[in-house]
Amino acid sequence: MEWQVAEFLCRNGWTKLFHDARVMRVQVDLIMRDPRGLLTVIEVKSDGASGMAHIPRRQMGRLMRVCGFLARWEPVELRLALVAGRRLRLLPVDALTAR
Repeated sequence: MEWQVAEFLCRNGWTKLFHDARVMRVQVDLIMRDPRGLLTVIEVKSDGASGMAHIPRRQMGRLMRVCGFLARWEPVELRLALVAGRRLRLLPVDALTAR
C-alpha cells in the first residue's frame, strides 16, 4: 500500500526519498518532499469501514521522536495517508487529534 501512496504523490509533484526506512530504530513508511520541498514523514494506514484510522499512542510517540530528530537539520511535517480502495486522504497529524 505504501508503494501506491508514493507513486500517487510522485505523480503530483512529491519526491520520494525513502520507503520503509528505519530511523532511530523506528520503522517509517515513507519519507518524502512535498512540492514546496518540505521534508515530510508519512504514516500509511488503511481507512477502515468506519472512515477512521487509529495510530496507537506509542507509535505516534515514536514517529514524533523521529520528526524531532530530523527537525534538527530542517523543518519536518508528519502526515497520515489514509487509503480506502482507490481513494487517498493525506492529513496533517494535528487533524488526528481534532474530534
